[in-house]
Amino acid sequence: MKSLQFVTWNCLSCYPQYFDEVKAIEKGAPSKALQANRLYNVQRYKNIVSILLPYIERVSKSTLTAILLQEVDFELLQMLKETVNRSFRDVYVHYRTPYMTYPQNQPPPHQFAYFLVTIHHLHNRGGSYSNTRLDRCLVTSLKTCTIYNVHIPWVAPEHSPYKHHRTEQTVRALSHAVRKHKTCVLLGDLNMSCTFNVGLYNKYFPQRFYTTHVFGESYKLSPENVLQRKTFQLLEHTPDDGCIVHGCYALSTQFDSLGKKRMPVDHTGWFIKQTKSTYPSDHTLAQVNCTPVSKRSGRSHTNSNSKRNGRSHTNRNSNSKRSGRSHTNKHQHHRVSPVPKSTSRKKY
Repeated sequence: MKSLQFVTWNCLSCYPQYFDEVKAIEKGAPSKALQANRLYNVQRYKNIVSILLPYIERVSKSTLTAILLQEVDFELLQMLKETVNRSFRDVYVHYRTPYMTYPQNQPPPHQFAYFLVTIHHLHNRGGSYSNTRLDRCLVTSLKTCTIYNVHIPWVAPEHSPYKHHRTEQTVRALSHAVRKHKTCVLLGDLNMSCTFNVGLYNKYFPQRFYTTHVFGESYKLSPENVLQRKTFQLLEHTPDDGCIVHGCYALSTQFDSLGKKRMPVDHTGWFIKQTKSTYPSDHTLAQVNCTPVSKRSGRSHTNSNSKRNGRSHTNRNSNSKRSGRSHTNKHQHHRVSPVPKSTSRKKY
């Protein structure tokens, strides 16, 4: 197994920010103000592409395994494809149908739609992308690994039983898919500060076999949270991004705190004119490193391996210490604990 390096980023779709206005349009009230504000949103897309350019170049040079993006609006997707086709002919932009659309449950074209996108080197492409039955997940098969780019929804106690059941179905299906190969990587916006989600990850990805890492900063850019604030500094945030791998990998992450950076929205929740100091998303971009654990300190995942190697699954934590893992942000989680949160988030 080789070391794997990823970048993951929830790019913040415009749909949640325009949610109330979109619902008004759905009732037959067209909005000129919305169309005007979307011009600022186009500037935000260009800012996102400029931030991603150095990482796309690393993918082209094969020093970065892949870039995983969530909440990629259709217009942003087109910009990414144009950039790659123009300057990086050896890079591939993988995506499928959008996982959220407006109007919902209707055929295209849609006024709003966002996608999961995985960008990787063309020559690293592995088998076919036939596994499309996983909800809110993009499966990318590479020669070095299989990537599950995911965006698991936020599930609050007051949400419908159907949403709870559907989310558990998704996580269960992911666990069945990931267990087939040790080089599977489950990465993206797992909404790790959601208590219900954490219970599912602990249930279906037990620490006996898997390593779970929580990282990043995620903000809620709704009017009641933003108020008169201009920067992220005093805004409530949680680590919602996560990575789940087999125990044969050690995980480490690097990301910058948004801190004093300017938010992309104003007190109404709509987008503002983008400047160099404006950060274009509500999630921080994070780099994730998956390093194979040496055989001496590695963990076995099947009974046959356990018998051959004479290792016990129950010694996993001591083996982890001997492997000497390094974590840039100094947060490692084997059994995930939810981050306390006073209110549920409007996540789609």
